[in-house]
Amino acid sequence: MTPAQLRAWFLQQFDPEDAAFNLHRVRLLTGRLDPAALAGAVTALARRHETLRTRFPAVDGRPVLVVEPAAPVEVEWLRASSTEEAETLVAERTNRPFDLVADLPFRVSVIGLGPESHVLVLVTHHIIADGWSLDVLMDDLVVFYGGGEPDPLKVTAREHAALTPEIDPKELEYWRERLANPPTLELPSDRPRPAERIGHGDEIAFRLPAALVSRLSEVARGSRCTLFALLLAAYQVLLSRHSGQDDVTVGVPDGGRDTEEAQALVAGLSGMLVLRGDLSGDPPFQKFLRSTMASLLGALSRRRVPFERLVEELDIGRDLSVTPFYQTTLTLHPGELEREQHFSGLTATPFPHGWKWVRCDVAVDVFWAGDDSGDLVTVVRYDTDLFDEPTVAALFERWRVLLHGIADDPALPLSRLPLMTDGERERLVTTWNATERPIPAPLPRLFADQVARTPDAIAFSDGEHVLTYAELDQAAARIAGRLGDRRGSVVAVCVDRSVRVLPALLGVLRSGAAYLPIDPDNPPARIQYMLEDSGAVLVLADEGPAERLPPGVEVVTVSEALAADPSEGFPPGPDDHAYTLYTSGSTGRPKGVVIRHSALANFLAGMADLLGSDPGQVWLVLSSVSFDISALELYLPLIGGGRAVIAGRDVAVDGAAQIKLIRDAGITHIQSTPSGWRVLIEAGFSDPAITGLVGGEALPEELSRELRPRLGRLVNVYGPTETTIWSTTWEVPPGGGEPRIGRPIANTTCYVANRAGGVAPTFVAGELLIGGAGVADGYHGRPELTAERFVEFEGERVYRTGDRARWGFDGNLEFLGRMDNQVKVRGFRVEPGEVEAAILTCPGVDQAAVTARGDILVGYIVGDADLGDLRDHLEKILPAYMMPALWTRLTAMPMTISGKVDRKALPDPVAESGAAFVEPRTDAERLVADIWQEVLGLERVGALDDFFAVGGHSLIAVRVAARIRAIIDLDVPIRYLFLRRTVEELARTIEDLLAEEFDALTDEEAARLVD
Repeated sequence: MTPAQLRAWFLQQFDPEDAAFNLHRVRLLTGRLDPAALAGAVTALARRHETLRTRFPAVDGRPVLVVEPAAPVEVEWLRASSTEEAETLVAERTNRPFDLVADLPFRVSVIGLGPESHVLVLVTHHIIADGWSLDVLMDDLVVFYGGGEPDPLKVTAREHAALTPEIDPKELEYWRERLANPPTLELPSDRPRPAERIGHGDEIAFRLPAALVSRLSEVARGSRCTLFALLLAAYQVLLSRHSGQDDVTVGVPDGGRDTEEAQALVAGLSGMLVLRGDLSGDPPFQKFLRSTMASLLGALSRRRVPFERLVEELDIGRDLSVTPFYQTTLTLHPGELEREQHFSGLTATPFPHGWKWVRCDVAVDVFWAGDDSGDLVTVVRYDTDLFDEPTVAALFERWRVLLHGIADDPALPLSRLPLMTDGERERLVTTWNATERPIPAPLPRLFADQVARTPDAIAFSDGEHVLTYAELDQAAARIAGRLGDRRGSVVAVCVDRSVRVLPALLGVLRSGAAYLPIDPDNPPARIQYMLEDSGAVLVLADEGPAERLPPGVEVVTVSEALAADPSEGFPPGPDDHAYTLYTSGSTGRPKGVVIRHSALANFLAGMADLLGSDPGQVWLVLSSVSFDISALELYLPLIGGGRAVIAGRDVAVDGAAQIKLIRDAGITHIQSTPSGWRVLIEAGFSDPAITGLVGGEALPEELSRELRPRLGRLVNVYGPTETTIWSTTWEVPPGGGEPRIGRPIANTTCYVANRAGGVAPTFVAGELLIGGAGVADGYHGRPELTAERFVEFEGERVYRTGDRARWGFDGNLEFLGRMDNQVKVRGFRVEPGEVEAAILTCPGVDQAAVTARGDILVGYIVGDADLGDLRDHLEKILPAYMMPALWTRLTAMPMTISGKVDRKALPDPVAESGAAFVEPRTDAERLVADIWQEVLGLERVGALDDFFAVGGHSLIAVRVAARIRAIIDLDVPIRYLFLRRTVEELARTIEDLLAEEFDALTDEEAARLVD
């Protein structure tokens, strides 16, 4: 058997239900069909081509090739009452897998639609054929059907295989260097990559018009390259621009029929060349085209090294979620696309094949149209576990745009070649950012207007004390009177969680100052830094916090200020600063974000558009005042006649106490982080009368599904401090769903920028930029940092969030994590948030965090989940590269003061040593260890030994499964040896499978077995 046959055989044993390696030719035969002549022609095919009568049984787990004697081939004859029924019957046959051990890899069906209408279905397997072979089969069938005889074969497939020359070590070394550490292509997908690739597929097709093909051919000739090299280069540019990767591999099939005698064979002679493109440095397309041509020529001159040998040599074929080396292929077929044939009174035309498989993520086949138009027909097969049709259609619509751009100007740098139609760009830049509306007056004016409308209504309470609108206004006026004229300055506010919070904040604003909120629990050094850096002129504080402030700071207590005479103060204008808020800095120095009154007023107006603002609203204030989202809880009720209820320090961290306060106070609106909502859920919270907002951290899908039914309404909100609290919102549908961050609020624009600083296409990830009325003035006293993060884009000033996002086709934004939080694991880019979301779906896990330490992932969990069960659970839903290598169980997640997981405070993991030898401890472990010792020739095998680390590979895995079957009569799917790689894990799987078999027995069968 050839290396290609061995790999095809193994993959079929790995998943017997896989039909991805089926090959088919389906034709509608119009005219009077002679059944006897057709049956004779099919038998003659099998007589001529020994591969059609070859089986591949296993002897002690090793495959052998057995050629059966020539004999009549049975043709399946069927009838269908309609074309639709015929299509169903065809699909059943093209999608039915072969049993390579027991059956011949060739079958023929004929479906009668009428006296002169039949569908011919030829199906074979890649282990004995390739695409060229299908043409040979059809051509030979036509000759045999007409009573003729094709020219004799000069060699058989086995003889041709025996003539294959030895591999040149230099060629092997070329590929080792060329394909070392291959990248994994990460195209934008509709669903995460599953733990195990299934191969379900579908296809779309489109044409490249002859005029465009002619212009592209001229460009290719001008660079002394082939048309295929140009298509390949353009395809790699397309992949790079969509994945954000400069290192891209594409599989290119090689026919493997260099000799004349090979042309007439039915055999799997085609191989796969891996073309690796380096798109770094943004070269002109013409330069990249020439390098692609050189790479193609280099690969073709070293085509004698089988792809399967490379998989073995570079030891990369064990990740079940991807194909090794490449995730997409490109083929330019030399022939025309299924031109109709005429023979012996019959006309053969293409008929839908219904085949629903694909061998990689995306397979692109380009044919010359069979209608003499000069068009190129492109057929794209895609993995439906990853992609929906609109996603693939959009990708290749952009390929057409890209090809037109190359034809127009091949000298353009790769990043400047066009990808989008004018319509798509208009949607991204203008349509989805049409959020204009009038900006209201500053908050003090809005509050004053509400005081005039509802002076006696309750505005604010803390569980013990209550303030009406008039009382709150009077208290703010007294504080403003004490502060005096503070226009253009910063006044720090350091108060406990009490009814004094709002008077203090509103009093500062009325004095004309911007407030600087300081949490009393902050470390003294941080408080001192913020006071010094902001230039705060004084601190308005409660008595307790005032005692903990740094020496030398001017302090006015709230009690003292409330005793002052009231003052109308100095009402701020829209361009005056409302507050300065400090956020963590990557350098360790907090950054002071300066927000204007117009930005705050616009935010409140945008949230009122979404949530309303009326006297019936009662907001729970859970957030720390130093966390900017508290402004929504405090201020939105005040501009509509509602009230805010601030939770005390102890209540804010106690789920049961919060539920009591929610019920007692008649709360209607709650805003919290995902971590905060989990505290409520664990305490048994559920209230369909409440509107909930969740933000501050990414919303996991499992939390959205658990939380949504507990609320009347749930809104996912997103926004950085630098763009004034929340910038986008998304209404979570009933039942939850995969979270989005939605659309921009009033007077807000959102863009997704690619690496080159341009607009990224729909569904393509990039950095989220936010513009509009909410954009901060910048960072106080940090002009260089301000210039770095606040930039011009599409004609307006925007903030670079540092977050990865993409636009969905429905006009909603999807949050994909931090730009700087992605990690590389064995060549794969991993977003820790995606792993965390998967961990949270495991029973017994209450909280989860994932970080990278070096090139491994570390998982942290809170909960009582068994780690073995957790690993088993994750193996079913995550690819191997996304599995944490180390685990740490915590009693509680460290949290920041704003309610987010404090990743910097996560402890260093302590790895369990895998070096120590552990004797097999159970009968199942001893069975597995003994079998490994036998087939691998080892002196000893321990319970923690890894199958592949001690010398196992794919074909030995088949032998292990065969030995298990022979000894205990148990079929262990081969995939389990890839998923359960240690003796301990495989033994546990065997125990589980035996238990399942025992449970399936009847009482009588079980009794006999026990006896």
